[in-house]
Amino acid sequence: MKKIALLLVVVLVLASMSVLLFACSAKVAGKTYVLESVEVTCDEASEEIIAQAKSTLENQYKNAELIFNKDGTMILKSGELEQKSYYKQVKNNIYTSTTEDVKTDGTPTLVVEGKKLVWSMTQTVASYTFNAKITVVEKK
Repeated sequence: MKKIALLLVVVLVLASMSVLLFACSAKVAGKTYVLESVEVTCDEASEEIIAQAKSTLENQYKNAELIFNKDGTMILKSGELEQKSYYKQVKNNIYTSTTEDVKTDGTPTLVVEGKKLVWSMTQTVASYTFNAKITVVEKK
């Protein structure tokens, strides 16, 4: 009886792991994403400067839509601005390029985390190096 119970537990654990792995590599093709949150850190900057950087990013992307077309094109729409680029998804990594030749080696532009996409970036402005994490969710 103990062997059957153990086998059942193993099967349930494997089944739940499969569901989690499937959810983590959700396909983005045909979906539109919108801003959920922005996090900014900077070791050299004051809280006020970090807050300004965060506010700037939030304002830049608050009404934006990130559209992943099934043909491999990605459109960033923000107000009247519309920027086209190309993407390839490899498991939960999304690589982008301004040309159709999207390279899938190196650091991905976006990472699928559950039902969210996370864009991590580092940018130096003046003497400050900011680390930003922009999270987008599927538009409903």
